[in-house]
Amino acid sequence: MMRLLELESGPALRVCALELDGRCASLEFVRGLPVRAQQGIFATFALLAKCGWRLRNETRFKHLREDVYEIKEYSSNVRLFCFLHAGRLVVCTHGTRKPGGRGRYAREIEKVLRLHRMAEEQAVI
Repeated sequence: MMRLLELESGPALRVCALELDGRCASLEFVRGLPVRAQQGIFATFALLAKCGWRLRNETRFKHLREDVYEIKEYSSNVRLFCFLHAGRLVVCTHGTRKPGGRGRYAREIEKVLRLHRMAEEQAVI
């Protein structure tokens, strides 16, 4: 079973986390970070909700491929992966420490794309 958990909502868009079979990998990841890193991630959520995907700050929110983005938190070298749906919804899927090498990024991107397809198929988004 898949569902969305709303994390932040604003005039520009909604930021949600994807829960799969009762487990929310992105929230579990963020909650396991130091407080300062958590604050940085949640501040980026608030900026996204206010400014939307047009947030032109690649140090915080970077386009990777297609509808795949990463939310970055540099104090702890953290990456939270997400996808943009219909220009109004950012869905966080999972997080990791900064991946090493291009092959690692490719795996993370493919995971996001797979989860995006699953969410569309199950009419979650």
